[in-house]
Amino acid sequence: MEHMNEFLSNASMYKEWVYKCDSSYQIEVLSPQDFRYYVTFDFPFPFDDRDLMVHSQHWIDSTDGVYHSISKAEKDTVLVSDGFVRINEFESTWDISPRPNGELFIDYKALSNPGGDIPTWLVNLFIAKGPLETMKRFRQSVEEN
Repeated sequence: MEHMNEFLSNASMYKEWVYKCDSSYQIEVLSPQDFRYYVTFDFPFPFDDRDLMVHSQHWIDSTDGVYHSISKAEKDTVLVSDGFVRINEFESTWDISPRPNGELFIDYKALSNPGGDIPTWLVNLFIAKGPLETMKRFRQSVEEN
């Protein structure tokens, strides 16, 4: 589980596996389990790209070895960059449980409002494709690292 903690705490690598993530970097480390990061997302033309400030907390439960993470949007930590719409509503949780056969069970939940005026077809594209692509890339990245 420590490998998962290190992997998911590496904000600069999010662009490698998070769907439509253009850039990502850590802004502030409050403790080894508590940090803030910034992410930008590529939206198709003619829509403005999005950016997101996040406060994330991670820990491994010492009783059962389950990795937990809670991340929430922070609205005012960094000013909105030109050409971006700030995502002000975002929350995600990760619960990763080790299984006796050496596999991992991943329970990932996310809630987000991308903000701005976006047509339904674009929202549906991100809802339908985003989580699946993210999990595929996540698995590949974890296996490669």
